[in-house]
Amino acid sequence: MKNIILITIFSSASFFAQSNFYLSSNMGLNLSYPKAPFNNVWGISYNLGIGIGYNFSEDLSTEIIYQFSKHKLSTISIDGKTGYQFINSYLIRWNYILLNNHSIKTFVSLGIGISNMKLYEEKDNGIFSLFPGIGIEYKINEHFEVKIFGEFAYIDDEFFPMENLKYFPVQLGFKYNM
Repeated sequence: MKNIILITIFSSASFFAQSNFYLSSNMGLNLSYPKAPFNNVWGISYNLGIGIGYNFSEDLSTEIIYQFSKHKLSTISIDGKTGYQFINSYLIRWNYILLNNHSIKTFVSLGIGISNMKLYEEKDNGIFSLFPGIGIEYKINEHFEVKIFGEFAYIDDEFFPMENLKYFPVQLGFKYNM
């Protein structure tokens, strides 16, 4: 039984080592602009993300991403209450390299998915989300890349009072090519 487990682990590792798969993570700040009839205030919040991707070619890749954002309610003040709004987004993001200098790449991206929002005790799931973006990627070595990118996050929601939440995530990301 131990041999079967070891063979499975090593064959999986060799598959990923010879493949175009990669792992990605990002963290950053959001510049939030909640559109609400009672409050149009810019605010700063944070986001974290993790994903797995596949390079189809040197210029085109796609990733499946989970991204978490936390927005302080002082920027979305509703009835004088304080607290936080939480957003969990599940995206498929396509990345296209515009310029490739082998160590420095500029890219555009488009993420499409669904988001789940929680505000106080109210929840809304399955909200359409769109994340177009642009960024720069720097290749450290064969396996590691670091990137800085910005997106425009659009979450189409009529359930919460601030219809169609918009924010601008500016993120630092890491990529591990397997």
